[in-house]
Amino acid sequence: MDRHDPRTCGRHRRRRFLFKGTVKIPLHRFFAAITIILWLVAAHLAITGLHELSEARWLPSSKQEMAIIGPIVRNELFFFVFIFGAAMLLILREWLTPSAPKTPLPTMPNAVSLSRNAGARAVG
Repeated sequence: MDRHDPRTCGRHRRRRFLFKGTVKIPLHRFFAAITIILWLVAAHLAITGLHELSEARWLPSSKQEMAIIGPIVRNELFFFVFIFGAAMLLILREWLTPSAPKTPLPTMPNAVSLSRNAGARAVG
């Protein structure tokens, strides 16, 4: 046995295992979902910034505005549950969305049979 044989070499076995263990995901849908989650994080950071600036009295705010914004900013569990729920809804939407049927790739003739036919034509 050759130590560089791709069938027996440990490096090639690990590489083959990694590729067989992965899942192909459509990148467009993945980045669309990540974009939504990042917009939610950015909105939370903006609300937190408004709350902090209002508390420092750099921005004018009423008691009603602070009553609405305060619990959102103070409750970090709410933010975690909100982001986690949004991610779960996006995953659920992907599961429920029918995917396009996979079309089989066109098959090519076997290279061995082609080489045999070419040899036969050259001889005869």
